[in-house]
Amino acid sequence: MLAFLAVGAVLAWFTVNPRVNSAPRVDALLVLATQPGAHEEAHRLVDAGVTDLLIVSTTPRSEATLCHRPPAGVEVECFSPEPVTTQGEAMVGSNIARQRGVHSLGVLTFNHHIERSRMLVERCWNGPVHMYEFQPARSTRGYAHDFVYAMAAYGKTFLTPGCGTPPPDWLQMPIDRIKN
Repeated sequence: MLAFLAVGAVLAWFTVNPRVNSAPRVDALLVLATQPGAHEEAHRLVDAGVTDLLIVSTTPRSEATLCHRPPAGVEVECFSPEPVTTQGEAMVGSNIARQRGVHSLGVLTFNHHIERSRMLVERCWNGPVHMYEFQPARSTRGYAHDFVYAMAAYGKTFLTPGCGTPPPDWLQMPIDRIKN
């Protein structure tokens, strides 16, 4: 029990204080369909010269402004992940990056999502992964919700150790019910 609490404390620490290792330039930036504000931050990073290739995950509930109005002079490739999870985004986004000849990959997501996203993308990507963070506009309740969701999602991440490893049925069924 003590070991479980210690692991939980470490995960909570990294969820609230993620390790961001952004680079001045990457070959491509994988924009995860996470929270409102990701596309604005991707625009800012493009304007700062971080990349000229955006690989953008879109879901039915996410914004798609980068897909409909891409920044000037930047290639944008949009995709719908399968499955519609961060793991699906890591699988499909990494595959697109490999097909495009990318060597250094950046990943853009919000603060509570950094560490788990890093774990999932590193399972699917063999090169360096640089994490870029943005702070979504959210209430205290939204902040708490994101924190609790992030902590619970670590369980699924640990139960699916490979890039394309599906979660056990007993875990996937409740997840599908919650998402629908």
